[in-house]
Amino acid sequence: SVTSVLFIIYIYTYLYLTLLLFTMKHYVFNRLQERYVETANSFYEKCLTGTLTGPTVINKISFHMNTVDSPMNRTHVHYSVNSTARVRKAIHLVRDPFNNIVARFHLEYNNHKAAGNFTTQFPNNVTGFRAWCDDLDRRYHRKENKTELISPEIKGHFDAVPCHSEFFRYIQWHTLALQVLEQLDIPTYTLYYENYESSFEPTLRSILHFLELKKVGKASPFISGKTYHGYYTEEEQMAVMNLIKAVSTPQAWSVVRRYKPSN
Repeated sequence: SVTSVLFIIYIYTYLYLTLLLFTMKHYVFNRLQERYVETANSFYEKCLTGTLTGPTVINKISFHMNTVDSPMNRTHVHYSVNSTARVRKAIHLVRDPFNNIVARFHLEYNNHKAAGNFTTQFPNNVTGFRAWCDDLDRRYHRKENKTELISPEIKGHFDAVPCHSEFFRYIQWHTLALQVLEQLDIPTYTLYYENYESSFEPTLRSILHFLELKKVGKASPFISGKTYHGYYTEEEQMAVMNLIKAVSTPQAWSVVRRYKPSN
């Protein structure tokens, strides 16, 4: 149904426009929050934003068109709060955090290809990724130490985690997404990215069953992403999961704990 597909847009698009296409907004508190600290209210506000590609056909849903990117035929929209009443189901997409953060780096790299200084400073390989992480960690170190938005317990995990702000954002997103879904009180399907790789057809059938949709035509082949655990040491991988657990609610941890490396 249209309402089910709409919420996939909310969740799927927001995941890839935040964990993969996350655009920065400006908030009231300070420049650290501008970068990666969210509140439940600011997160929910972003869930009401998105991008429509192609003709604007969903005209019965209340939204405000902010800008139109005509070459790509994309419309940036902001849905009204009342629109969420039409949402009946949700798909919560989860990806391995170690691969996800490297994918975030690839996104930044591709977005800055025109600016040669970025690609020179951060080449598209493990060395460039580590340099990018070091740059992020240095950039917000002083503000992180001073802010009261992050607890001392969580800050205590930062030094051992490369790209700690990105991993903080990762688990913060899943934590807040689960809170929003709980508030909406709707059926939710948790979809793990790697299931597309290991069992594409059964996963596809399961999704269609959940959405109460029939399969139409042949599915496009799924092109799996690479695995980047080798970009981190074993100690760093454990430190990452310790940080994620510290930031998580019990519900969020139950969703991502599968990525904890085995000893």
